[in-house]
Amino acid sequence: MVEDGARRALIFRMAGEESYTNGVQLARTVERAGFQPMLVPFWPDLQQPADSPGARALLDGGFDRAPRVSAFAFARRFGFAPDLIDLSAHNLAIGDARIDNLITESAWNQQMRGTAARAAALMAELAPDVVFVPHGGEVVSRLLAVMAAHLQLPYVYWESPFFPGYHFVDAFAPHFFRGACRIDRSWRELGVPADAAALARADDFVRAWRAQRLSKYAQTTDPRALAALSTWLGQEPGPVVFVPGQVPFDATIAVSLREYDDLGAIYRAVLAGLPAPWRVIFKPHPRNPDPIPEVSGSERVFLAAGLSIHDIFPHCQAVALHSSNVGLEALMVGLPVIAWGEPYYGRKGLTIDLDDAADVARVLAAGVPPAPDPLRVRGLVAHVLERGLVRQDDGAEMATRIAEASAAPPPARASWYGAPLQRLLAVGYRLDAALARNLGMQRALAQLSRDERRLLERRFGARAMWHLRGWAVAQHGLVRRLLLARLFRRRLGLRVVVSPVNLQAMADPRVALRRLAAMARRRPVVAVLPAAGADRHAMQRLTVAEVRELAAAWRLRVEAFPGAGAASTPAPATVLLLRPQGAQPVSAEDEVWLTGQLRRANAPWHRGRAGAAPQDPER
Repeated sequence: MVEDGARRALIFRMAGEESYTNGVQLARTVERAGFQPMLVPFWPDLQQPADSPGARALLDGGFDRAPRVSAFAFARRFGFAPDLIDLSAHNLAIGDARIDNLITESAWNQQMRGTAARAAALMAELAPDVVFVPHGGEVVSRLLAVMAAHLQLPYVYWESPFFPGYHFVDAFAPHFFRGACRIDRSWRELGVPADAAALARADDFVRAWRAQRLSKYAQTTDPRALAALSTWLGQEPGPVVFVPGQVPFDATIAVSLREYDDLGAIYRAVLAGLPAPWRVIFKPHPRNPDPIPEVSGSERVFLAAGLSIHDIFPHCQAVALHSSNVGLEALMVGLPVIAWGEPYYGRKGLTIDLDDAADVARVLAAGVPPAPDPLRVRGLVAHVLERGLVRQDDGAEMATRIAEASAAPPPARASWYGAPLQRLLAVGYRLDAALARNLGMQRALAQLSRDERRLLERRFGARAMWHLRGWAVAQHGLVRRLLLARLFRRRLGLRVVVSPVNLQAMADPRVALRRLAAMARRRPVVAVLPAAGADRHAMQRLTVAEVRELAAAWRLRVEAFPGAGAASTPAPATVLLLRPQGAQPVSAEDEVWLTGQLRRANAPWHRGRAGAAPQDPER
């Protein structure tokens, strides 16, 4: 147990049994490193009882309960704006996204900012000495790193380990951001460990791994499946290549798709060019048991769903894969490994590394590839175990990894992803820039080229192009606008311009206020500010006090009706009178009269043309 006054470690985890189990084991080792661990899930789940001591969650009721925060409001509060397009790269790469991810004022992205604000509040409250960020690729975990850096809190990344009995903890990057993670950095700087003790530990690990038939995921063999494999192997001669399946949404897949749209397209390219007499043993991933149709429907492919990798290795002459952990395990038994993705053990002189999965055909057509050098494999295993992972309960090594943590802002990651995603992100930035000028969706789309619009339609569907986020104007009916003009002329003798602009619906209300200020220099302007949250299409939650503060930049006087309490929380609809700062103030008597007339009229000013528009797509 740690002593009183020990440093605190905030360990965020994702929902689900795997992350919970790994998180509990991680917390135990962190405690041995001299820290008081606090395990916090993204949201409550069945794995961590809500009544457990000190139980907290990032979001109490799931992501849908996250508050909505606009970019404008977030920047006013925190002084910067997170790049939500870059932060969403993983979700966009795996297809788990809609056009909402590119529209930074969508409800989805406003809730992302709300999640970031909640994370900042939780970190400030718990005051940890180090923050553990899970995964490090998907958008919520990347936001955690951003907010930890903003609060000047050192942070490290943690993931599920490559092998049982270890932790993955990295102060630099998750392992799938190749070149940036600790495994690659230390390989460049130090190379293969020269420490005889480290090499001996690697030898012991490999012997135990083979004897106990271990793997990252539990491996079992159905005797009937093994008999079926023997029958299939005997049907015709020729070499066999083992292709382990992976999870399409895994981060190691997302960052290395290159010109392919998804993992299924890659498997199709591999099988389409398979040269005779090679055949394939394909084992679906335990978390993705349904193979693509091209795999299950080919006579040249044996579907090894019920077989352990340890019973597959003896029957194949090579292993070909994207980035599966099975690749390192195959090297450990002396099999040649062809990799077309970016596995952490790749590009270190032991694997046949390809830039295009279709090139597997060329490699196999040349015959059985040479086996890896066992001495180099030994050094690589030692490197991964000693410099990439931390043994469970090794508090001293965990303390070393934590000491490497910094509070530097995490870098942008778009450049790690393939060309199709980078093209999509580039269009996303252009669309977002147009929406930020309060153009509305259709006018913003018109700023794009035909090819850019087609790219969006192919990716999200034509219906998504009618998305209403960014709807810039809430036009009040002519009768209500005439009523407002009449009231101000009758009581104050002012000929006013009634603006149809709804500041709550502006991507950037400063742009709208600048235009209103130009109008107000010629004639007083009346605008209506709907209540915060009254219109679900609104992007802002402005109060009258915030409008006044913003308007001061253009030397505008802003008076609100009803005035009572309007400085902090607007009424269901607040009418604003905008004039130059030198204008004569409205008297208290006039304010009471106007407020009374407006209340009696009971005009739902926030219900305009935008409020009656068709429903926008929801997530």
